[in-house]
Amino acid sequence: MINSVRHVFETTALTMISAVLFVGFYKLNDLIFSIFEYSDGINWVFLPAGFRIVLVLIMGLPGALGLMLGSWFIDRDLFTENAAALAFLNGIVGGLTPWLVMKLLIHRQLLDRKLESLNALLLLKMTLIFAATSALMHQLVWLVLDRPHLNIWVDIWPMFIGDALGLPVMSLSDALKASTEGFVKCAVFQADGTVKGSTFDANTEELVALAHAFDDRDHTVGHGLKLAGYDFEVHRWYAEGEQPGLVYGRRGEPDSGEGICAVKAGSTFGVVTYTYPNVSAKVIPAFVKVVTANV
Repeated sequence: MINSVRHVFETTALTMISAVLFVGFYKLNDLIFSIFEYSDGINWVFLPAGFRIVLVLIMGLPGALGLMLGSWFIDRDLFTENAAALAFLNGIVGGLTPWLVMKLLIHRQLLDRKLESLNALLLLKMTLIFAATSALMHQLVWLVLDRPHLNIWVDIWPMFIGDALGLPVMSLSDALKASTEGFVKCAVFQADGTVKGSTFDANTEELVALAHAFDDRDHTVGHGLKLAGYDFEVHRWYAEGEQPGLVYGRRGEPDSGEGICAVKAGSTFGVVTYTYPNVSAKVIPAFVKVVTANV
């Protein structure tokens, strides 16, 4: 009984948080990209589309329900303008479409439930599927309900492009945050420090130094690694061969300190930190998959 009540409370809380965040992103999009508005409800750059997928990836069904509530709040004026059915179905399509796309990918075994297989290419595919499905479903709803001034063969393209651009603007960073449970900090980057995705505000000079950590074993072991202003001792150094290169160590005590691992896979690098109870044997293989998936 207690577990059931707690589950209901957590689901309700996540749903409300999702709704508030979605409405906030919608208002932010209006503020920044209002000049790209094609027509009412259609924008050439629509950030909330990307945020829909991120929320659903992180929160699942409560995220989708929150998106639905947020859409109804945004379209609340329609409920008093003899367009309640339009507003109601808009919310259902906007909320459930990204959740259904995620479920489809899981069913087709293209995405696992823990998101460990999530990478930039899969995120791009998910974005395009969602953008196409969302644009088509919205247009069909508007067609069935006879929305004024509708031209489905013309209007579908701005909505598709706006939704497709929404997630790349948010980028790989949110995919990392959604798929890196157990990591304290992580980043995927290039040798010059260009960040491909990060869960924290990464320092370019530190990233460049981490890339050079694979140049010379003796120098790296002697000088250690540095990330977010903290110095880490190096315990293991492995050059790149058939497997990605690895440099890892830690700072502090085993049960209260922080581990670090740098990965080199071709021209792509990654760094991750982790704390107890997450250990190297668990974190490093998982992070290697993240880096190699984004080469």
